[in-house]
Amino acid sequence: MCKLYTNSSLRKDFVLSAFNINAKNNDDIYIASAFFTDSKIVEELLLKGCNIELIVRLGFPTSPHALKALIKNNSINIRFYTSNSFHPKLYIFGNHHALIGSANLTYTGITSNQEVMIEVDSENEVFEDSTFLFKQYWDEAQVLTVDVLKKYEIIYNKNKEILNSLRKMDSDIIEKIGSHNFNNINHGEKTKGFQDKYIENYQRDYQISKQAFSKILDIYNDFPRKTENTEIPLRLEVDSFLSYVREEYAYTEIWSETELGWNESKIQLVKKHISEWLNTDWYHFDDIIVNKNYPLIQRIFGSEISIKEAGYDDIMDAFLVIHSFENRFRFSKGGIETLIRNFKEANELDKVKRSMTHLLHGKGDIVVRMYDLIYNPYYKLHSFGRSNVQELVGWINNLDYPVINGRTSKVLRYYGFDVPVYN
Repeated sequence: MCKLYTNSSLRKDFVLSAFNINAKNNDDIYIASAFFTDSKIVEELLLKGCNIELIVRLGFPTSPHALKALIKNNSINIRFYTSNSFHPKLYIFGNHHALIGSANLTYTGITSNQEVMIEVDSENEVFEDSTFLFKQYWDEAQVLTVDVLKKYEIIYNKNKEILNSLRKMDSDIIEKIGSHNFNNINHGEKTKGFQDKYIENYQRDYQISKQAFSKILDIYNDFPRKTENTEIPLRLEVDSFLSYVREEYAYTEIWSETELGWNESKIQLVKKHISEWLNTDWYHFDDIIVNKNYPLIQRIFGSEISIKEAGYDDIMDAFLVIHSFENRFRFSKGGIETLIRNFKEANELDKVKRSMTHLLHGKGDIVVRMYDLIYNPYYKLHSFGRSNVQELVGWINNLDYPVINGRTSKVLRYYGFDVPVYN
C-alpha cells in the first residue's frame, strides 16, 4: 500500500504528519537526507526512545549547529558525504514503513515546501529495496567526528552569507575534509590510499562499538557505583563489569553463539548481570584497578608534562597495566623481565615519549593518532600493536572513549550487538 504526502494545506498531507504516525516508540530509524537544518525534528524522535542512523551531505544549507546539537547523543550515529551528487531523501521507520521522495530533513521540507513523498509499507517490495539502499549508503559514508564537524563549522560560517560562493564552499569542504561520495557518484576520482581507507574503516567500526558500549553504560547509570572512588571513570568500571561477564558467562566461544539483536530480553539480562556483579567481590577491580593501576597510569600518562618527566621504568610499569601488553610476557622466554628488556632495546625512550604524547594528548582526530601509532614509522613502536593502542586510549582520554579490545567486543557481541570482534 502506498500513500502520498505533499505538504498541501488542502489535502492536509504534511510530511511531518507521516513522521508522527510512522515513528513508533523505540523504533530504529534510518535517514538519508542531503540537507539537514533543524535538530528539533530528530530530537522529537529521540524523545520516543528511537535509535537513529543519519546520513547527510556536508554542504550548504546543512547546519553545523543542528549537527552539534545531536553528535554527542548516544542514541544517534551520524555519517556524511561531501559530494553535491549525494541527494537522496529516504526515511525508514523500523521494519514497517518508509518515506521516499523530495523532502529534505529541514523544517520547511517536512512542513511547508511543495514536496512529493511516497509512503510504502513493508509489504511493498520497494521497502526492502530501500533498506538495502540505505545500508549501501551507510557502509560507504564517513563517520562524523567532532573534529570534522569543527572544520565544517568554520567553512560554513565563512561562506554562509555568500550564496554566490557555494561552489567554492563545496571545494573547500572536499579539500579540508576529503571527497566522500557514494560509490556510484565517483566520477574518475583518485583512488584512496591505505591510510585513508584504514582510518575510514576504523572510524566506522569504532562508532559501532562505542554506541554498543554506551547502551550498556546507560543501563549501568541506573545502578549505584561499585567503587566509592569517584575519580575512577565510569567507563573503566563498566569495562571491569564486561570482564566479569566474559569470565562468568561469555567464556570460550559462547559469546559467538548468541542471537544478534538488542531487545528487551537482552536489557533485562544486562540488568541481572550488573546486579550480580555489584554483589560480587572482584579483586582485580576493587583492589588492583581502583587502588593501583588507574592511579599509576594516570600519574605517568595523564599529561604531557608527566610523560616528559617519566623515566623508562615508570613508563614500563604503566604499560604493564594494559592487559593486552602485559599478556605478551607469555610469549617472551624469561617472562616479564625479558619483555621489558626487549622493549627497551627496540624503542628509544625519546621516541616512546613522543609517541605517547601524540597519542594521548595530541591534536586532531583520535583515530588518526591511533593510526599513527600503529603504522606511521615516526610514531610506531616495536611490540606495541593495535590492541595495546586501543586499550591505552580507553584508560587515558578526556572524551570518555571506552576501552575497546577483544574482551569487551566479545561481551558486546554476547549481548546481541553486531560489533566488530577483535582478537
